[in-house]
Amino acid sequence: MASNFNNAHNFQIDNYHFVNVNPSTDPLNKLEARVAAGAIHDSAERCDAPKCHPETRVAVKDDLYSWIIDGDGESEHPRKMKWVTGPAGSGKTAVMGSLADRCSVDGLLGATFFFASWSASIGRRRKTALVATIAHQLARYHRDLRDEISRAIEANSDIFDKNLHQQMKFLVLMPLREIAGRPGGPNLRGVIIIDGVDECEAEQYHDESRTQFPPARTNEQDQLETLQVLQAASLDPLFPFRIIIASRPERVFREFFDPENSPTPFAQKLDLHEDYNADADMTLFLEAQFNRIRRRYNLPPSWPPPGAIQTLVKNASGQFIYAATVVRFLAESPQAPPDDQLQSILAMKWTTTSNPFQPLDFLYSHIMESSPGPALAVRWIFVMNQLLAPALHLNLLFEARFGEAEHLLGNLCSLIRIPPLSTQATDRYGLYHKSLVDFLKDADRCGKLCIEERDISVFIWNAFVRACMRGCDAQFSYPESFLEFLAIVPHARNMATGSTYSEALPTPANADWGRPTGGLLPSFTMANIEFFNNSQGVQAERIKFVTNISSAAGVDPLEKLESRIAAGAIHDSAERCDAPKCHPETRVAVQDDLYSWIMDRDGESERPREVQWVTGPAGTGKTAVMGSLADRCAENGLLGATFFFASWSASIGRRRKTAFVTTIAHQLAQYREDFQTAISTAIEKNPGAFEKNLHVQMEILVLSPLREVVRQSNGPGLRGAIIIDGLDECEAEQYHDTTSIGARNKPARTNAQDQLEILQILQAASSDPSFPFCILIASRPERVFREFFDPENNPTLVAHKLDLNEDYNADADITLFLEAQFNLLHRRYHCPPSWPLPGTVRTLVENASGQFIYAATVIRFLDIGHREPPKALLAAILKMGLKVNPNPLKQLDVLYSHILESSPDPPLSVHLRHSPDQFI
Repeated sequence: MASNFNNAHNFQIDNYHFVNVNPSTDPLNKLEARVAAGAIHDSAERCDAPKCHPETRVAVKDDLYSWIIDGDGESEHPRKMKWVTGPAGSGKTAVMGSLADRCSVDGLLGATFFFASWSASIGRRRKTALVATIAHQLARYHRDLRDEISRAIEANSDIFDKNLHQQMKFLVLMPLREIAGRPGGPNLRGVIIIDGVDECEAEQYHDESRTQFPPARTNEQDQLETLQVLQAASLDPLFPFRIIIASRPERVFREFFDPENSPTPFAQKLDLHEDYNADADMTLFLEAQFNRIRRRYNLPPSWPPPGAIQTLVKNASGQFIYAATVVRFLAESPQAPPDDQLQSILAMKWTTTSNPFQPLDFLYSHIMESSPGPALAVRWIFVMNQLLAPALHLNLLFEARFGEAEHLLGNLCSLIRIPPLSTQATDRYGLYHKSLVDFLKDADRCGKLCIEERDISVFIWNAFVRACMRGCDAQFSYPESFLEFLAIVPHARNMATGSTYSEALPTPANADWGRPTGGLLPSFTMANIEFFNNSQGVQAERIKFVTNISSAAGVDPLEKLESRIAAGAIHDSAERCDAPKCHPETRVAVQDDLYSWIMDRDGESERPREVQWVTGPAGTGKTAVMGSLADRCAENGLLGATFFFASWSASIGRRRKTAFVTTIAHQLAQYREDFQTAISTAIEKNPGAFEKNLHVQMEILVLSPLREVVRQSNGPGLRGAIIIDGLDECEAEQYHDTTSIGARNKPARTNAQDQLEILQILQAASSDPSFPFCILIASRPERVFREFFDPENNPTLVAHKLDLNEDYNADADITLFLEAQFNLLHRRYHCPPSWPLPGTVRTLVENASGQFIYAATVIRFLDIGHREPPKALLAAILKMGLKVNPNPLKQLDVLYSHILESSPDPPLSVHLRHSPDQFI
């Protein structure tokens, strides 16, 4: 069991409750734990998902069903991936849901995944659970496939920490290949349906409270990664399913499915707005719904008046969401009888405009204005879409007075799903359609209803402070479930902005600041961690722990090892999904030289160099080279292990040395079965190995097992590389209590000390006769590295230095990169043929001075600068004048300054950039 209070003192806990559960080791149970169950077409979460009204969308569904059965008539090179698109409200999700039901009944449904940005389940909002959810459904498809997926998980215990490409390879493609070659194997066929990929939100891996981190990952990047993974699957000859992707026609999808951008053709695109006339289907829908309303409200047979339905169909312009919102407004709005509401809609007048959503915008505006406080109602809509909590919790947090939510939102029930009072403790507010949020975010569409995102953050922050102060009232108490919710509110997006602009709230006279804080503390649910080690002076009440840690005797040694690794530091991890890689045809000489050294070392040299130091200043592309080299070595069976340090990572394991040796050992355990057995035995014999220093860990977990394998092995010898990148970003592990009197005069451990310790254990490993791997270490040329690799200071180390800045001229590679990226921008923004002007690329290459980061930042700025077109932004960059300056980063500094100055509030941007996460 994990230790919970090691070295803790001055510690007091009341009402401590510990629940211990032995987890199942069945691989398919592990898979199920990673599934986004609500994303599957027939899940409980999708009980009220839109479906096509009877007798509508028949032609669309028949065309898609026919394609699933017969394809496009091709045989030699089937096109197994199809894009279904259309603007917001055109009925994509309804069509996909109805099609999934039909395929399921006919035994043609392989898997489904319905993304939803409004879902309380983070698995439906992000990419993380996509492949696991597909594999989970396929495991139910056929027993042989289920067994192969189970074996794949058992053989790759860290597969759920890998990127989506690796997950698709091991959890789907390899099991399918295994059963495809068996005599009498299953004849698998059917479709995998992925809906709402445009609603997939970006997974963020960096710690935003830290002073250095790469740009936040965008939604488009994760959406593109999802498309690329599905495309790779569809191109596998043994992949038996067709894939349908449904999304809005956002740029990332248009470019991906553009035949000019893709070397492999897709099935013909299906556009619900352009390829099918939805007017007849919408007329059927409105006639049926008006009949229902007429019966419910005892309206005369002449209702609706002649021409009303035709007018509404014309207004809808193919948008089913318009028709559905009209029906809900007439049937559920308490403001006026249905006929009065219908007349108000029919009386709306608008001018000719290029905005295709104008009728929907008028309708949304009309309904929003029916609230007694439209501006405040908009804030409620945004927070219910952001915080994803039960209605009761939002009411407790945001109501300034009891009943305010019903007062504000009661007339908006055609836009917002409002749970009844009896279920508000568990059910959430919900939006009927994402197009409402799109409308409210666009000032040109919603006019005076538009509010800044900063105002939303202030609204949340003020409510949080008010709730905390109310909780200090000795005469008031909150439900425990609300306290758990309240504890996560400060971590909501952009809360630093809210606290910056929040007005100070008065302290109530009856606040009891001496009241025990236990009433404001949530219960903690933790697993597989050590609790309160080295803690002091802690007081807590009503603490409950629920863990998933079985007894020490029942835990497999390799599972113990896996619980101690930094999974994100491995080269193909999910966290490194957007890690820099060398642009095609660039850095070829560097990669070839390093790969050749891995293969041949120094030939027949008496003292071959077992260690190579790859260095260069910031921005020269070290991490990109190491990442591309790791991929190449992995493909050719020459990769022993990798560890990519990152000071910006949210994972502390990537920032410090603690998980370094265990992560190396974990990867080596998967290198060969006999090595895995030897490491497992070593952990069993030395259960305290994880508490030892790195030198001892290296001896127990790596070197001793290697010697055992070498001693017993009759097979081919081990070989390959261990790649360590970003070692200069390793931060010091601190062991002493900086607040105690005895430690005040003890200097804190420095980063350089921990970096040197890692260098020393790697040197010791490389000098062991049984150690078969060569070691690549990449870092900036900081002093600790210069001194360590200096032969005069360390004569026993046989190593070679490779300087990316001095040994290779990067100008040609940067030129290739810029030319390729300018071609992409040229197509994307329809720039004139003469753009960029002659000499532009050469000027930028000179400015870069070998720094790839300069070129990459220029391209990102031109692509997502937003305020001006790329041509104007490029002109501004080229006009930057520089004085002679010894600072080698001057060009990059000027570029960074220019981009920061493009912010409407540069000082605030810098403030937010440095603000730590805040918590009261």
